[in-house]
Amino acid sequence: MNLHHVLALSRSEALLVWRNRAVLLTATALPLALGGLMALQGLPEDGALGGWASVITLQLEFVLLFAVYQTATSTLVARRQDRQLSRLRTSDASDGEILAGLLAPVVLLGLLLVAALLAVTFAIQVPLPVAPALLVAAAVTAAALCVAAAVLTSAYTRTAESAQWVTMPFYVVFLGGAFWVLTVDPDDLQVWHRLVPGGATAELVQRAMTGAGSLADAVPAVVGTCLLAYLAAWAARRAFRWDART
Repeated sequence: MNLHHVLALSRSEALLVWRNRAVLLTATALPLALGGLMALQGLPEDGALGGWASVITLQLEFVLLFAVYQTATSTLVARRQDRQLSRLRTSDASDGEILAGLLAPVVLLGLLLVAALLAVTFAIQVPLPVAPALLVAAAVTAAALCVAAAVLTSAYTRTAESAQWVTMPFYVVFLGGAFWVLTVDPDDLQVWHRLVPGGATAELVQRAMTGAGSLADAVPAVVGTCLLAYLAAWAARRAFRWDART
């Protein structure tokens, strides 16, 4: 992969996102507002780490859904419909470089927003995670799953405007998986909990905040999210559309 091509496309895409106020609002202000509201209204009265794990899980997932999944889906559909993807394929950049260049700013923005929101949350006397590495793993693997799902979803989305509706099923499944896992003790989790989008992310946050189990016990959750991201990327590679839909 030619890093120069990726960086050039990333700079161009970042500028386009910055100029599009509607996209910028959806990708930044909305998830930050929701995450901040959860931090202020969802404070566990007893300060239990388990309660904070739920709050932080939802903060992380909301930010990544809006900033990465929703934005990446809309971006790819918009670039396809205005035939920018077709034009880029005539350049020296490979298909992988084109997608990496277009999506890198979105993923970076999402991870920066997660870091900013969690920094503010921990600053308001929230207990620090017992295993911060697992919190980082939760954010990175969830971002990978969101961006792979976005590429796949864009193949079935006709217009950028309709993306807000077409993306709803993944929102429901991703958040539903998190709620499901948050009701189960980490020691009682099974394979199927980790193979539901959002479930393994919730487990990693739980273990990060409570210190439940060892780092080795968290490996299945990391593998589960990576496997889902791989399957989504595999399906996206076969379904992705480069030419405008009519």
